[in-house]
Amino acid sequence: MGVKTGVTVTAGPCLATLFTHSNRTFIVVLLRTTKLSRRFKDTRLMLGWALKRLDGGLVSVAKKVLKNDVGLDSDNSEDEMEFCY
Repeated sequence: MGVKTGVTVTAGPCLATLFTHSNRTFIVVLLRTTKLSRRFKDTRLMLGWALKRLDGGLVSVAKKVLKNDVGLDSDNSEDEMEFCY
């Protein structure tokens, strides 16, 4: 898995994520999340949704991705901020 975070005036808090499993690659790009830390949880939700809907369904992988993990849902390197649009 690879990630790149960022914040711009136009796009707000962003996260680009690359996830590879069983020779399949998924790219999730989120723009304008409401909180810096929300980027990670939203990415996991989108990835889990995609994994569940694949042919043959990677349900067990989706469950691991969707597992509630406080460590994965926070960005300790940045201050928690609310963004209003």
